[in-house]
Amino acid sequence: MKPVLLVISAVAVAASVGCVNLKRSRDLGNPNIPVNVTVAQVCSNCHGMDGNSKSPNFPRLAGQKKDYLVTQMLNFQNHARMDQAARDYMWGVVGYSDRKLDRLWGVTDKTWWGKALGVNNSGLTKDQIDGLAEYFSAQEVKKSSQLPDFQELFMSQAKRTQRLAAGKEIFEKGIPGKAVPPCSVCHAPDGHGLAAFPRTASQHSAYIEKQLAVFKENVGRPHTPMEQVARDLSTAEMRDVALYLESLP
Repeated sequence: MKPVLLVISAVAVAASVGCVNLKRSRDLGNPNIPVNVTVAQVCSNCHGMDGNSKSPNFPRLAGQKKDYLVTQMLNFQNHARMDQAARDYMWGVVGYSDRKLDRLWGVTDKTWWGKALGVNNSGLTKDQIDGLAEYFSAQEVKKSSQLPDFQELFMSQAKRTQRLAAGKEIFEKGIPGKAVPPCSVCHAPDGHGLAAFPRTASQHSAYIEKQLAVFKENVGRPHTPMEQVARDLSTAEMRDVALYLESLP
């Protein structure tokens, strides 16, 4: 056999072996892939192996409420979360599973129009989603190692203390003059979340601030109580409560 053919054959064999290696596979449509492998090969790239992400672009999932994680992955999968970050980072990971649309319009990855739309029907199964949620909810929450953003970098200790106090006031008592309820009502007094309401304690302040802005502007996150809560928050108030939440253990 010619050298070129030998190389091609070797590459083909290696590729085929990689596709069936359950300990290294990134095949999200294969329910036989163990949860910890999917975490290591896919999720950890953004969220970290233990769910304590380093970048504020990606939320910290460690210790997050399992019910909330399941709900959000299903929202990504059904395209109910339409904000730009959801489209960019999560739609392609979890796949697409709106079976009603599949039946009515034939929006599947087997049709040319489905392919043109980038539809992926071979995404995560309900059991896989449940397993990933269980995995991350069980991880230990670690103190954020994120460096302060530019504005916080040159903030005096007195100013930081003042902002933390303002954020705590909003979290615990809301803003009565604006009819903004206390955050603790849904997210628990310690910020650890309640059932379908997420843990916000120890979350990246920049991520919380970004999500509050998404809720406030109602861009791609419809039909959520947060739309009403964030509507009247100022930028400064969002920054204060986000900074306070990041400081909670």
